[in-house]
Amino acid sequence: MVSVILPVHNAAPFVSEAVTSILAQTFTDLEVIAVNDGSTDDSGKILDEIAASDTRLRVIHQAKRGLGASLNTGCDHASGHYFARMDADDRAHSTRIQRQVGFLRESADVGLCGTWIRTFGGGSPEVVKYPSDPRQIHCSLLFETPLCHPTIMFRRSLWDEGLRYDAGFRYSEDYDFFMRATRVTMIANVPEVLLDYRRHTQQMSERISETERVGARLQIQARSFAELGVEPAPEDLRLHLDLSTWRCVGDIHRIVLARAWLERLHSANLARGVFPEPFFTQELVRRWYYACSTAVPQLGWPAHSLFNSASFISGQRPALLKRWRLSARSAVWAVRAALKRK
Repeated sequence: MVSVILPVHNAAPFVSEAVTSILAQTFTDLEVIAVNDGSTDDSGKILDEIAASDTRLRVIHQAKRGLGASLNTGCDHASGHYFARMDADDRAHSTRIQRQVGFLRESADVGLCGTWIRTFGGGSPEVVKYPSDPRQIHCSLLFETPLCHPTIMFRRSLWDEGLRYDAGFRYSEDYDFFMRATRVTMIANVPEVLLDYRRHTQQMSERISETERVGARLQIQARSFAELGVEPAPEDLRLHLDLSTWRCVGDIHRIVLARAWLERLHSANLARGVFPEPFFTQELVRRWYYACSTAVPQLGWPAHSLFNSASFISGQRPALLKRWRLSARSAVWAVRAALKRK
Protein backbone atom coordinates (compact mmCIF):
# COMPACT_ATOMS: atom_id res chain seq x y z
CA MET A 1 0.00 0.00 0.00
CA VAL A 2 0.98 3.62 -0.61
CA SER A 3 0.03 6.35 1.86
CA VAL A 4 -0.29 9.75 0.19
CA ILE A 5 0.20 12.60 2.67
CA LEU A 6 -1.69 15.76 1.76
CA PRO A 7 -1.21 18.81 4.01
CA VAL A 8 -3.94 21.39 3.46
CA HIS A 9 -4.22 25.01 4.54
CA ASN A 10 -6.78 27.31 2.93
CA ALA A 11 -6.73 25.50 -0.43
CA ALA A 12 -10.48 25.43 -1.10
CA PRO A 13 -10.20 26.47 -4.78
CA PHE A 14 -7.80 23.62 -5.59
CA VAL A 15 -8.01 20.79 -3.07
CA SER A 16 -10.82 18.83 -4.73
CA GLU A 17 -8.85 18.59 -7.98
CA ALA A 18 -5.70 17.53 -6.11
CA VAL A 19 -7.44 14.79 -4.13
CA THR A 20 -9.35 13.53 -7.18
CA SER A 21 -6.09 13.22 -9.15
CA ILE A 22 -4.77 10.84 -6.48
CA LEU A 23 -7.95 8.82 -6.03
CA ALA A 24 -8.03 8.31 -9.84
CA GLN A 25 -4.54 6.74 -9.96
CA THR A 26 -3.95 3.57 -11.96
CA PHE A 27 -2.32 2.21 -8.79
CA THR A 28 -5.33 1.65 -6.55
CA ASP A 29 -3.84 0.14 -3.38
CA LEU A 30 -3.50 3.49 -1.66
CA GLU A 31 -4.84 5.74 1.05
CA VAL A 32 -4.88 9.53 1.19
CA ILE A 33 -4.28 11.16 4.55
CA ALA A 34 -5.29 14.80 4.35
CA VAL A 35 -4.12 16.95 7.27
CA ASN A 36 -6.33 20.04 7.45
CA ASP A 37 -3.92 22.45 9.13
CA GLY A 38 -6.18 25.09 10.65
CA SER A 39 -7.88 26.14 7.42
CA THR A 40 -10.27 29.07 7.75
CA ASP A 41 -11.92 28.55 4.35
CA ASP A 42 -14.00 25.60 3.12
CA SER A 43 -11.04 23.21 2.72
CA GLY A 44 -12.09 21.03 5.67
CA LYS A 45 -15.69 20.82 4.49
CA ILE A 46 -14.61 19.85 0.97
CA LEU A 47 -12.32 17.13 2.31
CA ASP A 48 -15.02 15.70 4.56
CA GLU A 49 -17.47 15.55 1.65
CA ILE A 50 -14.99 13.65 -0.52
CA ALA A 51 -14.13 11.30 2.36
CA ALA A 52 -17.82 10.48 2.79
CA SER A 53 -17.88 9.08 -0.76
CA ASP A 54 -14.45 7.40 -0.85
CA THR A 55 -13.15 5.64 2.25
CA ARG A 56 -9.58 5.75 0.95
CA LEU A 57 -9.47 9.40 2.06
CA ARG A 58 -8.92 10.03 5.78
CA VAL A 59 -9.10 13.58 7.09
CA ILE A 60 -7.28 14.84 10.17
CA HIS A 61 -8.35 18.27 11.43
CA GLN A 62 -5.90 20.18 13.61
CA ALA A 63 -5.11 23.71 14.74
CA LYS A 64 -2.54 25.52 12.60
CA ARG A 65 0.88 23.95 13.21
CA GLY A 66 2.74 24.47 9.94
CA LEU A 67 3.82 22.30 7.03
CA GLY A 68 6.56 20.28 8.72
CA ALA A 69 4.37 19.36 11.69
CA SER A 70 1.47 18.50 9.37
CA LEU A 71 3.66 16.15 7.36
CA ASN A 72 4.84 14.45 10.53
CA THR A 73 1.24 14.02 11.66
CA GLY A 74 0.20 12.52 8.34
CA CYS A 75 3.12 10.11 8.22
CA ASP A 76 2.54 9.04 11.83
CA HIS A 77 -1.02 8.00 10.87
CA ALA A 78 0.04 6.26 7.62
CA SER A 79 -0.29 2.52 7.03
CA GLY A 80 1.50 2.15 3.70
CA HIS A 81 4.75 0.49 2.74
CA TYR A 82 5.58 3.67 0.80
CA PHE A 83 4.84 7.29 1.75
CA ALA A 84 4.14 9.82 -1.02
CA ARG A 85 3.80 13.60 -0.87
CA MET A 86 1.14 15.64 -2.56
CA ASP A 87 0.28 19.33 -2.35
CA ALA A 88 -3.30 20.56 -2.14
CA ASP A 89 -2.97 22.78 -5.21
CA ASP A 90 -1.25 20.41 -7.68
CA ARG A 91 -2.42 17.65 -10.03
CA ALA A 92 -0.87 14.19 -10.13
CA HIS A 93 -0.75 12.39 -13.48
CA SER A 94 -2.77 9.18 -13.40
CA THR A 95 0.30 6.90 -13.54
CA ARG A 96 2.39 8.82 -11.00
CA ILE A 97 2.06 6.41 -8.05
CA GLN A 98 2.42 3.33 -10.25
CA ARG A 99 5.60 4.64 -11.88
CA GLN A 100 7.22 5.60 -8.58
CA VAL A 101 6.35 2.33 -6.86
CA GLY A 102 7.78 0.46 -9.82
CA PHE A 103 10.93 2.57 -9.72
CA LEU A 104 11.53 1.94 -6.01
CA ARG A 105 10.84 -1.78 -6.42
CA GLU A 106 13.45 -1.96 -9.18
CA SER A 107 16.00 0.25 -7.35
CA ALA A 108 16.74 -1.44 -4.03
CA ASP A 109 19.48 1.08 -3.13
CA VAL A 110 17.20 4.11 -3.63
CA GLY A 111 15.06 5.05 -0.65
CA LEU A 112 13.44 8.25 -1.95
CA CYS A 113 12.51 9.44 -5.42
CA GLY A 114 10.89 12.45 -7.02
CA THR A 115 9.77 13.14 -10.58
CA TRP A 116 9.92 15.82 -13.23
CA ILE A 117 7.12 18.41 -13.24
CA ARG A 118 5.18 20.63 -15.59
CA THR A 119 4.22 24.06 -14.25
CA PHE A 120 0.85 25.68 -14.88
CA GLY A 121 -1.19 28.57 -13.53
CA GLY A 122 0.98 31.69 -13.30
CA GLY A 123 3.50 32.44 -16.05
CA SER A 124 4.36 30.36 -19.09
CA PRO A 125 4.11 26.57 -18.74
CA GLU A 126 7.48 24.93 -18.22
CA VAL A 127 8.77 21.37 -17.95
CA VAL A 128 11.34 21.11 -15.16
CA LYS A 129 13.72 18.17 -15.55
CA TYR A 130 15.54 17.41 -12.31
CA PRO A 131 18.71 15.26 -12.26
CA SER A 132 18.07 11.53 -11.99
CA ASP A 133 21.48 10.19 -10.92
CA PRO A 134 21.65 9.82 -7.11
CA ARG A 135 25.31 10.87 -7.07
CA GLN A 136 24.57 14.09 -8.92
CA ILE A 137 21.62 14.79 -6.64
CA HIS A 138 23.81 14.27 -3.57
CA CYS A 139 26.33 16.82 -4.85
CA SER A 140 23.70 19.34 -5.98
CA LEU A 141 22.24 19.39 -2.48
CA LEU A 142 25.21 21.43 -1.27
CA PHE A 143 23.82 24.26 -3.40
CA GLU A 144 20.10 23.72 -3.98
CA THR A 145 17.16 21.31 -3.82
CA PRO A 146 17.27 19.11 -6.96
CA LEU A 147 13.82 17.65 -6.34
CA CYS A 148 10.26 18.95 -6.30
CA HIS A 149 8.91 18.25 -2.81
CA PRO A 150 5.27 17.43 -3.78
CA THR A 151 6.52 14.67 -6.12
CA ILE A 152 8.49 12.59 -3.65
CA MET A 153 7.85 9.03 -2.52
CA PHE A 154 9.97 7.24 0.07
CA ARG A 155 10.13 3.93 1.86
CA ARG A 156 8.33 3.59 5.17
CA SER A 157 11.52 2.05 6.60
CA LEU A 158 13.18 5.49 6.53
CA TRP A 159 10.39 6.88 8.70
CA ASP A 160 10.51 3.91 11.06
CA GLU A 161 14.26 4.46 11.44
CA GLY A 162 13.73 8.02 12.64
CA LEU A 163 13.78 10.29 9.58
CA ARG A 164 11.34 13.13 10.35
CA TYR A 165 10.57 16.65 9.15
CA ASP A 166 12.01 19.35 11.36
CA ALA A 167 8.92 21.38 12.28
CA GLY A 168 11.21 24.23 13.33
CA PHE A 169 11.77 25.19 9.70
CA ARG A 170 9.00 27.46 8.46
CA TYR A 171 10.67 27.42 5.08
CA SER A 172 13.06 24.86 3.54
CA GLU A 173 11.78 21.92 5.59
CA ASP A 174 12.08 19.92 2.35
CA TYR A 175 15.72 20.95 1.82
CA ASP A 176 16.54 19.95 5.38
CA PHE A 177 14.68 16.64 4.98
CA PHE A 178 16.54 15.77 1.77
CA MET A 179 19.91 16.72 3.24
CA ARG A 180 19.37 14.35 6.16
CA ALA A 181 17.85 11.65 3.94
CA THR A 182 20.89 11.55 1.68
CA ARG A 183 23.01 10.57 4.68
CA VAL A 184 21.06 7.32 5.10
CA THR A 185 19.88 6.43 1.59
CA MET A 186 20.20 7.27 -2.10
CA ILE A 187 17.85 9.81 -3.68
CA ALA A 188 16.79 9.76 -7.33
CA ASN A 189 14.26 11.30 -9.70
CA VAL A 190 12.09 9.36 -12.13
CA PRO A 191 12.92 11.04 -15.48
CA GLU A 192 9.30 11.59 -16.45
CA VAL A 193 6.73 14.36 -15.94
CA LEU A 194 4.29 12.93 -13.40
CA LEU A 195 2.96 16.04 -11.67
CA ASP A 196 1.48 19.36 -12.74
CA TYR A 197 2.83 21.99 -10.35
CA ARG A 198 0.60 25.02 -9.89
CA ARG A 199 2.13 28.49 -9.61
CA HIS A 200 0.09 31.15 -7.83
CA THR A 201 0.51 34.01 -5.35
CA GLN A 202 -0.95 32.09 -2.38
CA GLN A 203 1.95 29.62 -2.31
CA MET A 204 4.06 29.47 0.85
CA SER A 205 7.17 30.36 -1.15
CA GLU A 206 5.49 33.63 -2.11
CA ARG A 207 4.83 34.54 1.54
CA ILE A 208 8.29 33.97 2.99
CA SER A 209 10.71 36.87 3.27
CA GLU A 210 14.09 36.75 1.55
CA THR A 211 15.79 36.97 4.95
CA GLU A 212 13.98 33.82 6.14
CA ARG A 213 14.82 31.98 2.92
CA VAL A 214 18.52 32.80 3.13
CA GLY A 215 18.75 32.09 6.85
CA ALA A 216 17.12 28.67 6.52
CA ARG A 217 19.23 27.72 3.50
CA LEU A 218 22.53 28.67 5.14
CA GLN A 219 21.59 26.93 8.38
CA ILE A 220 21.04 23.70 6.46
CA GLN A 221 24.15 24.03 4.31
CA ALA A 222 26.28 24.72 7.39
CA ARG A 223 26.10 21.03 8.30
CA SER A 224 27.74 20.05 5.03
CA PHE A 225 30.41 22.72 5.43
CA ALA A 226 31.17 21.24 8.84
CA GLU A 227 31.43 17.74 7.36
CA LEU A 228 33.91 19.10 4.84
CA GLY A 229 35.87 20.78 7.61
CA VAL A 230 35.28 24.21 6.05
CA GLU A 231 34.49 27.33 8.06
CA PRO A 232 33.12 29.92 5.60
CA ALA A 233 33.60 33.62 6.16
CA PRO A 234 30.58 35.93 5.69
CA GLU A 235 31.69 36.77 2.13
CA ASP A 236 32.05 33.06 1.36
CA LEU A 237 28.44 32.54 2.45
CA ARG A 238 27.25 35.39 0.25
CA LEU A 239 29.15 33.94 -2.71
CA HIS A 240 27.80 30.47 -2.03
CA LEU A 241 24.27 31.88 -1.99
CA ASP A 242 24.84 33.56 -5.37
CA LEU A 243 26.27 30.34 -6.80
CA SER A 244 23.40 28.32 -5.32
CA THR A 245 20.70 30.52 -6.83
CA TRP A 246 22.42 31.02 -10.21
CA ARG A 247 22.84 34.73 -9.67
CA CYS A 248 25.50 36.82 -11.34
CA VAL A 249 28.43 36.77 -8.91
CA GLY A 250 29.50 40.34 -9.69
CA ASP A 251 32.71 42.13 -10.60
CA ILE A 252 36.14 40.64 -11.23
CA HIS A 253 37.07 40.82 -7.55
CA ARG A 254 34.09 38.74 -6.45
CA ILE A 255 34.57 36.27 -9.31
CA VAL A 256 38.14 35.68 -8.15
CA LEU A 257 36.84 35.17 -4.62
CA ALA A 258 34.25 32.73 -5.96
CA ARG A 259 37.02 30.74 -7.63
CA ALA A 260 38.91 30.58 -4.33
CA TRP A 261 35.77 29.42 -2.49
CA LEU A 262 35.02 26.66 -5.02
CA GLU A 263 38.66 25.55 -4.98
CA ARG A 264 38.47 25.35 -1.21
CA LEU A 265 35.37 23.15 -1.38
CA HIS A 266 37.07 20.97 -3.98
CA SER A 267 40.21 20.47 -1.90
CA ALA A 268 38.16 19.75 1.24
CA ASN A 269 36.13 17.09 -0.52
CA LEU A 270 39.22 15.42 -1.96
CA ALA A 271 40.58 15.22 1.58
CA ARG A 272 37.39 13.99 3.29
CA GLY A 273 35.36 12.27 0.58
CA VAL A 274 32.02 13.64 1.75
CA PHE A 275 30.58 13.88 -1.78
CA PRO A 276 31.09 11.33 -4.58
CA GLU A 277 33.65 12.14 -7.25
CA PRO A 278 33.84 13.04 -10.08
CA PHE A 279 30.26 14.25 -9.61
CA PHE A 280 31.18 16.81 -6.99
CA THR A 281 33.85 18.34 -9.20
CA GLN A 282 31.38 18.44 -12.08
CA GLU A 283 28.91 20.31 -9.88
CA LEU A 284 31.58 22.87 -8.96
CA VAL A 285 32.45 23.27 -12.63
CA ARG A 286 28.80 23.92 -13.51
CA ARG A 287 28.61 26.72 -10.95
CA TRP A 288 31.97 28.17 -11.99
CA TYR A 289 31.07 27.97 -15.67
CA TYR A 290 27.91 29.98 -15.05
CA ALA A 291 29.73 32.59 -12.98
CA CYS A 292 32.34 33.13 -15.69
CA SER A 293 29.92 33.05 -18.63
CA THR A 294 27.76 35.77 -17.06
CA ALA A 295 30.91 37.90 -16.69
CA VAL A 296 31.66 37.89 -20.42
CA PRO A 297 29.74 41.13 -21.18
CA GLN A 298 31.78 42.89 -18.48
CA LEU A 299 35.19 41.25 -18.91
CA GLY A 300 35.15 40.05 -22.51
CA TRP A 301 37.46 37.21 -23.51
CA PRO A 302 39.63 37.42 -20.35
CA ALA A 303 36.72 35.67 -18.63
CA HIS A 304 37.66 32.62 -20.71
CA SER A 305 41.17 32.59 -19.23
CA LEU A 306 39.74 33.12 -15.76
CA PHE A 307 37.49 30.10 -16.22
CA ASN A 308 40.45 27.91 -17.17
CA SER A 309 42.50 29.14 -14.24
CA ALA A 310 40.45 27.24 -11.63
CA SER A 311 42.38 24.25 -10.29
CA PHE A 312 39.36 21.93 -10.44
CA ILE A 313 38.90 22.44 -14.20
CA SER A 314 41.68 19.94 -15.02
CA GLY A 315 40.16 16.91 -16.74
CA GLN A 316 36.87 18.70 -17.37
CA ARG A 317 37.98 20.86 -20.28
CA PRO A 318 37.05 19.13 -23.59
CA ALA A 319 33.25 19.22 -23.36
CA LEU A 320 33.16 22.43 -21.33
CA LEU A 321 35.41 24.39 -23.67
CA LYS A 322 33.06 23.65 -26.56
CA ARG A 323 30.15 24.98 -24.50
CA TRP A 324 32.24 27.94 -23.34
CA ARG A 325 33.19 28.97 -26.88
CA LEU A 326 29.54 29.02 -27.94
CA SER A 327 28.34 30.83 -24.80
CA ALA A 328 31.11 33.39 -24.74
CA ARG A 329 30.84 34.12 -28.45
CA SER A 330 27.08 34.60 -28.14
CA ALA A 331 27.54 36.99 -25.23
CA VAL A 332 30.15 39.05 -27.10
CA TRP A 333 27.88 39.27 -30.14
CA ALA A 334 25.03 40.43 -27.89
CA VAL A 335 27.22 43.18 -26.41
CA ARG A 336 28.38 44.33 -29.84
CA ALA A 337 24.78 44.45 -31.07
CA ALA A 338 23.76 46.50 -28.05
CA LEU A 339 26.60 48.98 -28.63
CA LYS A 340 25.65 49.29 -32.29
CA ARG A 341 22.08 50.24 -31.33
CA LYS A 342 23.32 53.18 -29.21
